[in-house]
Amino acid sequence: MIKLDIGVSPHNISLYYRPNKKMAYALSVLVQHRIILNKKIVAYYEECVPEYEREALKNYIASIIGNEEETYWSKDLGKKNNSGIEEIIEQVSNVRMKTLIAENFEIEGTKRKGVNCISVESISNNDDVYKKSYLFKYSIPITNYQILQGTDNKIISQWLGNMFVNERRIIIQDPYIYTPQSLYSFRNNVCAFFSRTVSDIVIYGSISESKTTEED
Repeated sequence: MIKLDIGVSPHNISLYYRPNKKMAYALSVLVQHRIILNKKIVAYYEECVPEYEREALKNYIASIIGNEEETYWSKDLGKKNNSGIEEIIEQVSNVRMKTLIAENFEIEGTKRKGVNCISVESISNNDDVYKKSYLFKYSIPITNYQILQGTDNKIISQWLGNMFVNERRIIIQDPYIYTPQSLYSFRNNVCAFFSRTVSDIVIYGSISESKTTEED
């Protein structure tokens, strides 16, 4: 699975160390990726968070520094006139996918430099802004995702394709996949987005309650 290097604003960094049930789904998405950090960004976080949270922030940062699965440690840009948020935005603009988790009020009046800004609320609500982002394409949803009859499933099909990047063999278990409508949808709307590296697809599905089949 691809990990994105993402920028996180001071307003949202507290999600990582302060429990919040309302934002649990958003956090489950964010922790699949790496936070961009450097000395200036860490100092900016410490400056912005309330004093009573500063120790919790420091302990969290200390626990993830050096862990390449959780952080991407970048060099300071050396631009003394850059504000903290400008430093984060510029760092994000220098990495692939250019994804920033921030609220609009935090970056208002700041040049975005092609950065894709996503709010935590849009993640929690599965808004279109989030669904069209790289963050959605390269994250595993923790909650069930439903496609209602008559709705366009292109976005979720693209997501499935991205999840199987570089995979050679895929095993699918779906009791309803052998209905004509499901097979048509799978072949035309899901397989179309699989990487060319996929050479073998195994499907386990039930044609009836008494008969189970396997298709290679």
